[in-house]
Amino acid sequence: MRVALTGCGFWSRFQIAGWREIGVPVVAVHSRNPERVRATAERFGIDRAYTDLNRMVADGGFDVLDVCSDVPGHLPAVLLAAQAGLPVICQKPLSDKPEEVARMAEACRSAGIWWAVHENWRFQRPFRVMRGWIDGGEIGAVYRVRLTFLQSFPVFDNQPQLKEAERFILSDLGTHLLDTARYLGGEVDRLFCLAARVRPDVRGEDSASVLLRFESGAHGYLEMTYA
Repeated sequence: MRVALTGCGFWSRFQIAGWREIGVPVVAVHSRNPERVRATAERFGIDRAYTDLNRMVADGGFDVLDVCSDVPGHLPAVLLAAQAGLPVICQKPLSDKPEEVARMAEACRSAGIWWAVHENWRFQRPFRVMRGWIDGGEIGAVYRVRLTFLQSFPVFDNQPQLKEAERFILSDLGTHLLDTARYLGGEVDRLFCLAARVRPDVRGEDSASVLLRFESGAHGYLEMTYA
C-alpha cells in the first residue's frame, strides 16, 4: 500500500511518521503553499511534491489519500478522492457543517470506497485498558463517565491558525473527548454544552463543559480548556 498526503501543516509530520512506522510509504505530498510542500518533501525524502491536488490525484501511483489539511480543505479533497475511487482518511473535525459531512459520507458511499477519520484517542492504551475492564465486568455497570482536559498548553505556537477559528476548543479538543466518552460509555442520546471565550486574543471558544446522557442511562461530564 502507498499513501499520498494533502496538507503539510503541523500535523503532517506525525502522519507521515505514523505511516512509516507501520511500513507504509508516503509517495506524494500536496500543499497550496509551495515552500511548505517543498520543505516537507525534502525533510522526508519524498520525490513527488504538488501544489495542485487535482494533478496529484490524476498522476496516481498511490492507494490511499490522507487528508491532513485545515478544515476548509476537507470537503473538496474527500469529494475528489471519491470521484477518483480512492480510499480516503480525513483529519478531524471533518467539518463544522453537518451538511458537508453528509455530502462526504454520501459521496464515499456512492463510490463504494473506504472512508475513515483521524481519531486516535480511543486507541490509546489507557482507554483500551478501561474498555477491557468494562467489557470484562471488572468494574460493574458504568453509571458515570468524566473526562477532563484543563491546561494552558501553548497550542497556538504550533497552530497559530486556531486563533482565528470560529469554533475552537470543541472542534480541536472536544472531538477527542466526545469520541472517547462514546467509546467508554456508549452512544449518547442527549447533551447540553456551555462554552465561553476566556482569552481576548482568540476568535472562538477556548473553554467548554458538556453534560451527556448515554443511551444506557449513564451520565457523562466533559470539561476542557486551553485558557
